[in-house]
Amino acid sequence: MRGCETLVCDNNTFFDRIGSNKSYCYLEMKFYKISKFESARRQLETAIKLFFNDEDYVSIHTLAAAANQVLVDLAKEGGILTIEDVYLRYIKKDKHKEFINKVREAQNFFKHADRDPGADLSFNSEMNDIYLMNVTAVYEQLSDNLPFWIHSYKVWFLMNNFDLFDTLNEPHFSKLYEMSQKKYTKLDYIKLRREADTLII
Repeated sequence: MRGCETLVCDNNTFFDRIGSNKSYCYLEMKFYKISKFESARRQLETAIKLFFNDEDYVSIHTLAAAANQVLVDLAKEGGILTIEDVYLRYIKKDKHKEFINKVREAQNFFKHADRDPGADLSFNSEMNDIYLMNVTAVYEQLSDNLPFWIHSYKVWFLMNNFDLFDTLNEPHFSKLYEMSQKKYTKLDYIKLRREADTLII
């Protein structure tokens, strides 16, 4: 706004003093106290919502990567083994940095431009499917309670990648197999999840 001077007040409000007529407009500033885990949960849930609505794949990956970093740090602080740790067990130590850089290539590309401002990235958006599942798995290591969106994504991924698993005889996976045959669209699946507790495994 032209001619405005923004002032911050002690009582958590700010106002603009407009030109010389000294008219004022006030706006309350809200402050929120939030934990690291809660911030990661919100980022992951938002990424999953975008996924189910077929929204921007860059935003999905960026939010999921931010959540993943926080969750992995919390897991390591608690002495919990993450998927990344498992991968690193099978990779030569002198190749660890190269592996991590490759895993985080898209994350870093979408977040930074200081070293390669003119660069392009060839990104397969389907990688978000696996990445979201990895982040969901880390979340599940830190909490037994999976919120609606995170649990819904877990079931969706298992249901749509059923051929990867060798657990058909387990009750939960038998149910997943039945669901996988119905070929739900993303939106139909979410609608069904909201309406039927029977889909919760």
